Amino acid sequence: MDVPSLAGRSVHGWRRPAWASLEDKTKIDDFWREIGVTAPRCKVVACRRELVEPIAARLDGGRGVLVATDATRGFSSGSSGLAWVRTADQLSDVAERFATHSERVRIAEFILGVPCSVLAMVMSDGAAVFEPIEIVTLFDMSSDRLTFCGYSNRWRPSAQARDQLRGTARQIAECLAAKLGYRGIFSVDGIQTDSEFYATELNARHASGLGLWAARPDFPIYLFNRAVQESLPEIDGISARNVEESFCQLIRSIPSHSISVPASVLHEPLMPGDMLTATIESGWTQQVITYTHDKRSATIRKVEPLTADGIMAPAASVLARRLAGRPLRCFKDEFSLDIMD
Repeated sequence: MDVPSLAGRSVHGWRRPAWASLEDKTKIDDFWREIGVTAPRCKVVACRRELVEPIAARLDGGRGVLVATDATRGFSSGSSGLAWVRTADQLSDVAERFATHSERVRIAEFILGVPCSVLAMVMSDGAAVFEPIEIVTLFDMSSDRLTFCGYSNRWRPSAQARDQLRGTARQIAECLAAKLGYRGIFSVDGIQTDSEFYATELNARHASGLGLWAARPDFPIYLFNRAVQESLPEIDGISARNVEESFCQLIRSIPSHSISVPASVLHEPLMPGDMLTATIESGWTQQVITYTHDKRSATIRKVEPLTADGIMAPAASVLARRLAGRPLRCFKDEFSLDIMD
């Protein structure tokens, strides 16, 4: 809803056009430069092959480039407007495919690291910044396609990485509030390497992944966010510091995830809720995955034991390969990265 009132009634949490425009992947880099946030090297051009090819060649550092659509014909989500291009044939196919629903594309260097996100909430007295989230994304070795599988707040990056991620989110929150009068939840997505966070996307809305539901399923976070956006008197007196501390404590004490991977159709019948298990080798660790199977996807319920950093993507990629019969990998798979070297 992008209007403040309807039929004489106030709309709580209506979407301000200036906020929504930040989600355009071909415009956000201007914002990053303006406020001094680190981002991958990139270039925005019209979605024409003769323009895309030389720029992709210049930005390719040896592992290909990421091509993202603009928002001229609607927003994209779940990796649908994103492609990882590693060959000339893939680039040609992507340019042709994206031209049907995008006027311009952003071509960016590929950064190897953990796809991740940080959610924060801009309030009247400052910003509440929450725990970093792993974005579980798989890629098909035989194509340019990326598959978004979900999120996990079980990830435990190093203290330095956590501080850097949350510091970037706080910096963005302060700029959003000062420049655009922003209020409420937003998320900043990007890639965390061993030493740096590269911002790639800003979702100026209540994005998924916070995971507070696991600890407090009775708390109406969406209503709370809308009340914060409209600075309702009953909410305006709550401090951002208290929200940050209480939310982070709950999330870390009861972590959660929401991950579904592609899977082939099962021939044997299953009852709703039937649990299946798979023992896998993920890196040097043997793990048992408990999952449910529904038509063409499998939902991961539990992974035991978790690795020390809590990363879920490697286990998800192994399970997806086993169930879908496709060469699906994650960016933490050492084997898949060796293949590309």
